Order: sequence, then C-alpha cells, then structure tokens
Amino acid sequence: MNSPTLPGAARQLRLKDFDFGYASADAEASDRPDLLLRGYFDHSGIIQEALHGKKFLFLGYKGSGKSALGEHLVLGAKNKPELFIRMVNIADISFRSFSQIFQKDAEPEARYPTSWSWLFLLQFLASFARDKGSNVQAIDDLWLAIEVLEEAGLLPDPELAKNVRDTLEMNFKVKLAGIVELGRKQSTRQGSDLPFFVERLKLVIQKFESPNKHIIIVDGFDDLLRRRSLQYDALGALIFEANRLNSFFSRSSIPAKLILLCRTDLFERLPGPNNNKIRQDYAITLEWHHGANDARVSPLLRLINHRASLRTNMPVDIVSQFLPPMIQGLEARKQLLLCTRLVPRDMVMLFKKLQEYSGDEPMAPGQVFDALAAYSNGYFVQEIRDELDGQVDGDEIGRAFRLFSSVRKRVVGLAELQARSRQLLYPSTFNIKQILLLLFECSAVGNSRATKPDWRNSVFKFNNPYSTFDEGQLIVFHQALWEGLDLR
Repeated sequence: MNSPTLPGAARQLRLKDFDFGYASADAEASDRPDLLLRGYFDHSGIIQEALHGKKFLFLGYKGSGKSALGEHLVLGAKNKPELFIRMVNIADISFRSFSQIFQKDAEPEARYPTSWSWLFLLQFLASFARDKGSNVQAIDDLWLAIEVLEEAGLLPDPELAKNVRDTLEMNFKVKLAGIVELGRKQSTRQGSDLPFFVERLKLVIQKFESPNKHIIIVDGFDDLLRRRSLQYDALGALIFEANRLNSFFSRSSIPAKLILLCRTDLFERLPGPNNNKIRQDYAITLEWHHGANDARVSPLLRLINHRASLRTNMPVDIVSQFLPPMIQGLEARKQLLLCTRLVPRDMVMLFKKLQEYSGDEPMAPGQVFDALAAYSNGYFVQEIRDELDGQVDGDEIGRAFRLFSSVRKRVVGLAELQARSRQLLYPSTFNIKQILLLLFECSAVGNSRATKPDWRNSVFKFNNPYSTFDEGQLIVFHQALWEGLDLR
C-alpha cells in the first residue's frame, strides 16, 4: 500500500517537516487550529452523529480524542452561522459548592439533577440570546427571562463555577423574583424555589424556535480523576439529567443538544440504575483498535497520513517513505502500533519522537531504536504516572515505579511484586494490587495465563475493552514501558 512518489519539491520533504499535532487538544486548537479542522480524522462518522444524531455521550480513555472532538466542533462552528457551539469544563466546578445549590431534605439523586438542569439551562439561554435568526426577541416571556437572568448576573456569559457561586448567594431568590411569574410582582418562596425556577425556564424555553442548532459540550472529565473528593453521585446525576434534558429538547422540537465527553473508566464507576440503558441507546465509544490485526488499515496510521497530507496536498504513506520496512524484527506498522495503547495521543507523540531523531534521509534502524527509547523515557512512562495521579498518592506512585524497576521483569507475578515490596521495606499500607488494577484499566499492564507469555498475545484493555484484571494471572508490562523502567 505504498503512496505515490511525491513530485517536485515535495520529494525533498523530511520527516521532521510534517506537523502531526500536540499532546493537548487545547494547545492544538490554540496554536494549530488547522490540524483540528482539516487535519481531524473522523474514521467512524462521529461528527455527523454529534451534530445531528441522538447520541450525546462520547466515551473514551485518556488520549482517545474526546477533547479533540469537542475542539473540532467548536472551531468548525465559527465558519457555520447555523451552528452555535460552546464548550464548558466540568473541572471548573467545586463539587462541595455544587452540592449546596439545592439543599432541600432529599437524597442527592433527587437534588443533583435539578441543580444540573439549572446550570445548563442557563448555558442554553445564553446561546439562544445570541441567535439573531431565532424568535427570542419576538416572544415576551423568553426575552423577559433572559433580561431577568442578565440583571441577576447569570448571563450573558455563564461560567459554571460563577453560576454556582451566584446561585449560592443569600439574595439569589430575590434577584430572580421576576422569573417566578415572569415579571409579575410576587414574593419568592423559600429555598425550595430552585425546582420551580427550573420548571419555569423549561416552559419558557419550549417557545424557542430557530433554524439554527445550539450545542453545549461538557469536557474536563479527565481532570476530575485527579481530585481526592470526587463526588460520583453528582456525576451520575449529570449523566441522568443530560439524558432527560436532551429528551426534553427532542420532544419539544427545540434545536438544542447537550454533549458529554466522558472518560470510559470514570463512567463505569458512576452510580445510576439507567446507565447501561443510556450507554446502549445514546453513547458512542471512541475506538481506534480496529485494524490492529492489519496495520495497513489502522485508523491511527491513517490519521498520521491524513495530517501529513496537509503538507503535501496529496496522499502520502509516511511509514513506507520515511521508516525502515522492519523495526525490531516486526513489520514497521505493526511495531509502531504495539508501541501505543491504540489511542491518537500515543501515536502522535511517537511520531514526534521519531521526528526528533530523524535526519535528511529516511530513518535507519538505529535512529528508530533511539527514538523509541526516548518515547518510552520522555513520554510513555510519564503519561502512565499521570494516569495514576489523583487516584493514588504521589509517594505510592513513586514506590510502585521503583518496585517495577527493581524487579526488572517484563512479565511478573503479583506474589513476586509483593515479596519484593516487603524486601524494600515498603509500608504495610502500600496496595500494589490496587495500583495494578488502575494500570490495567489504562492499558499499562496486561494479563497472561501462559507460562512463557509473548506480551503481544497477552490481554490488554486496549485490545480487549471488555477484559478485567485478574491478579491470579501473570502481569505483563506494556512494551513502551520496558526502556523507561529498565525491564528485561
């Protein structure tokens, strides 16, 4: 599957002349927005589903492209007047403050959905107010509600954290007196009025009409896992209420949609009796493992080629043009995939390391070897440490990685790790089993029943998303950790 020979000056391009992207979608959107517009590779048609479909919950592991999807939608809307798209960061919220918004005697599962509705209805009303093609100014109730919210300081640019703080103010209900009966002077009720405000806003929003589409995207779930006091009840309620809001919009023919970009492993921890139904009916998982058995059709390598084609203005096969046919005894494409967890961030950072060690000619095996070592040391090990950050104490993360380097084995049993931790005089509170479970979830380690396992045939989360950690089986370290942890 070789690409056409590049003509003219393009034939002189070096591997380091291409721009494959950034580790952060935020940085890419800021510095190289073109990579998130023309360079976005939609291998499974999720853009159309996000814009026009019923699916609203986009699940994926860290580095799978959730934020890139959101940034692509936001950037694309700037040149499409029929789209009003805004992205908000859930990590901006203090969940301690959020839990105090509505404190009537009720369980969290009854209180939290109301609070989420309140916050996101504000987001949509702000978006509706900017829509000059809508009926906002023609419907008195709708325009009055927006004016009241503006006077209360909740619009025109609602920020989640600020809206939480403003809602908690003592005079909040006084400020919103006008919305109780939409302008009629009437004393507000007691603290239980938030549900009433929410219901009134819904009645008003039902009158909204527009030929345009309004989308609010919620990102930042990755950052939440760094918090020690994460409120799973509140996040479970967010999933529940997002589903109800989208159903309300659909039933009322309101051109609006709430999209959540959530980590798969976080979603699977959230409480909620309807989570599986929501997942089956309204979720899409960002998957890049298709083609892992045939590297020539891997969407990850197609992503790399797609971004490279922005430089050449024609199809290009980066691997065949710039890398040796074989890398460490395997076909080059296959080996590159095995150096990742089959997520875009890993692949982009791998190619950035290859670029650093490349010259003016196609890379020699020695250059590739050095680049893979630098990728392990300079990116992959730290990325895995970041996966544990917030879920495991920093000292414990350090102990775990020193333990792995001390054992120096690519394949090891739990009992041997536990014995070695005792030899190193680790405290009795050191929970290596919990750390290994988290490492399995992020595909840093896998499992194998074989006496002499080949790690490529072991079970990892990235090649078997439904697998679970088995502490009774051998533990196999991801290949990209070998150099960085000095495993033999």
